[in-house]
Amino acid sequence: MSNHKSGVLNGLGALGVALLLTLGVFSAFSPASAAPAAGATSSTADDVAGKVAARRVNFGAIALNVNDGWSGWAYDKATKARAKKAAVKHCKSRSDTAGCRTVLWVRNGCGAVAVRVKGGQIVKYRGAIAFTKKAAVRKAKAKVGKGAKLHTYVCTTRYR
Repeated sequence: MSNHKSGVLNGLGALGVALLLTLGVFSAFSPASAAPAAGATSSTADDVAGKVAARRVNFGAIALNVNDGWSGWAYDKATKARAKKAAVKHCKSRSDTAGCRTVLWVRNGCGAVAVRVKGGQIVKYRGAIAFTKKAAVRKAKAKVGKGAKLHTYVCTTRYR
């Protein structure tokens, strides 16, 4: 009796698959799958909004004051100019002396600044950008060379 039931189920399974494939082929050529006309539905608007968010660009920046060693950073800003301005403003809010300037900016990734300090003063600094924090830090330290230490890093939220 179990063989009879499984045979019927297998037959229904094959019939169901054939029906689904037929419906899929017909729906692919139906007017409903054509390009949306004017006055598209809200689901189409949601799809467009999702695609725009997927292409979103975020900028970040790091500013450094080599006179006293303070830094500032910004991330997830809409433009490069806004990121740079926010990083300098943040640096100035932390520093007691003038001299904050943008060292690097990044778009949808990470940036790092490495320094070499001698006698309590920054004698060399370099920035680098990469898709990951680890890679950005490695590149910045390599640019500074012997005695390099990570000073500051920033990563934006990345959209793909």
